[in-house]
Amino acid sequence: MTPQERLAQLLDPTRAPEVIATLAELVRAEVSAKSGVAGMAIKTAFKTLLCAKPNVVEALLGGLLPDFIRAITPLYEEFARLAGAERAGAERAEGGGADLNAFIERHKGRFVSALLSVTDARAARSPHKALLSVYQTLRPMAEAQVAAALPALAAALRRLGL
Repeated sequence: MTPQERLAQLLDPTRAPEVIATLAELVRAEVSAKSGVAGMAIKTAFKTLLCAKPNVVEALLGGLLPDFIRAITPLYEEFARLAGAERAGAERAEGGGADLNAFIERHKGRFVSALLSVTDARAARSPHKALLSVYQTLRPMAEAQVAAALPALAAALRRLGL
């Protein structure tokens, strides 16, 4: 199975509820674990969104998932090539080739940029002023927050079969 086919499985209508639930759980856990002033701002914004629309996380993930998959596809293809080369006995490219978590950690900036390009594009098109306002308030700290969540994302992707 090609990397594109593996990622496309995450969008299959029979798997989408599981994928969205897994990712929503990740988002909730990440928000819950936040601390300090930035954590308080994130938790307050999150609580406000949940009060307005209790299933907002699932709804947003459902709408953004295809774009997230497209955004990370080139990175996942690169990982798959390196993992395949390792299995074939080739030299380990950059070390740790078959470990998705290590690959994501090594290419953290690229993953963060790919994921945030999706949310930035969606925010730019959003007709929802309140949601846009919350996003713009939190966006300056988004890179650090997304980077911190990448190990949990790698674990979630592994649980989902990648």
